[in-house]
Amino acid sequence: MRIPYEWNHFRYIDFHGNKDYAIGFVSLSSFNEEFIWEELNISPRTNTVLEIVDKMVEKSGNYKFLLDKIDPLAKGQKSNTKKEDGTVRTTVDDINGYLAEFKRQGVCEGGYFTTANTKGTRGREKIRQRLRNSLIVKTPFNNEASNYLGNEDVINIEREKYLPTLWVLAPCKQVRLSLKNWRMEKGEPSQQYSDHCTGLEFLHKDARFRPPVLMQERLVEREKVLYFQGRR
Repeated sequence: MRIPYEWNHFRYIDFHGNKDYAIGFVSLSSFNEEFIWEELNISPRTNTVLEIVDKMVEKSGNYKFLLDKIDPLAKGQKSNTKKEDGTVRTTVDDINGYLAEFKRQGVCEGGYFTTANTKGTRGREKIRQRLRNSLIVKTPFNNEASNYLGNEDVINIEREKYLPTLWVLAPCKQVRLSLKNWRMEKGEPSQQYSDHCTGLEFLHKDARFRPPVLMQERLVEREKVLYFQGRR
């Protein structure tokens, strides 16, 4: 599946000092369908920040990202370089600096990572709602709310024209593993499989994580015309 450029695009980084960074690439369609279409799991022990950003840019393609979120821990990680005013740069500063430089070089559309809100469970609940709706509608592009009136498993159906759903595409093996094994332990999310789930929470807590404006309603599917069914 090719993700259309006109959708809204987002990235997250679940930052760890020595453990692999979990980086995800997410898009929202005009019909409020969330697609996680690419991932990058990369070690800061064997890669510099520049190398990590370079590989992230390679996977980002020519998409322009509306929102980039990163774990606040990255704000406390000191860089080996200093700013012009003499203060020490952080890992976040380095990431944003390299993205700006790559954009100047015409390599990508840039981006700017800001630290995420880590408090509360609002993001977690939104993800669960999307996963629940995906189980109900079964396939992408099938989420018009009016088709599911009377289904007691759908939450807030009267407020939704299109049910928010979430789909994980084939390249994202670690994302699927994280979501599949996401568990609560003593009232807190398990840390073992939390990496990409935490990153997704970062996005879902931000008010800017929203679908693009719907320019036209989804066309009613009509019976397909079968061309060249006979011999030519």
